[in-house]
Amino acid sequence: FCEDSGKANGMQFDATGALIACEGADHGARRISRRTPSDPQGETIADRYQGKHFNSPNDLVIDRQGRIYFTDPRYAGPEPRELEHKGVLRVNADRTVVEVTYETEQPNGIALSPDGKTLYVVDHNNGAETVDPDAPPPKKGAMKVYAFPLGDDGMVNGPRRTLIDFGSENGCDGMRVDRDGRLFL
Repeated sequence: FCEDSGKANGMQFDATGALIACEGADHGARRISRRTPSDPQGETIADRYQGKHFNSPNDLVIDRQGRIYFTDPRYAGPEPRELEHKGVLRVNADRTVVEVTYETEQPNGIALSPDGKTLYVVDHNNGAETVDPDAPPPKKGAMKVYAFPLGDDGMVNGPRRTLIDFGSENGCDGMRVDRDGRLFL
């Protein structure tokens, strides 16, 4: 489909049939891109928040208004981190970027409830920002699944709930919600 995916990870087709992708770090493009068969290298929808490069976009979900919610952790890559938080961001239809929450340690999978009123986020903190086979194993952090209530504006408007705490186990990565609101992890 394309020669260089920019280290694409989480993807979803938008309402027009274009492929929207999170492109990560570790020599990737660190952007949210839009690709079509006629434009396989794609265009950048967004690659910065407040003038600073994203950490490493990982996974995304698109709401009914076409807004793109995405997680921005950092698992690997030599590029310097510019953003203070590893959080959940949103690209609006006008391509402005807003921070939805940074109440996570290492946000990964993301999904929306069928009614768009709950944002689900996987926190998968493996303790690493770089891959070093000679280093001792990193200390893991949160391995949880959260639910964030969203207001009519699509922003968090209440306290985070922990749905699952995997404790010292590895937890999960990607996540999807079916039309009945069941989570698949």
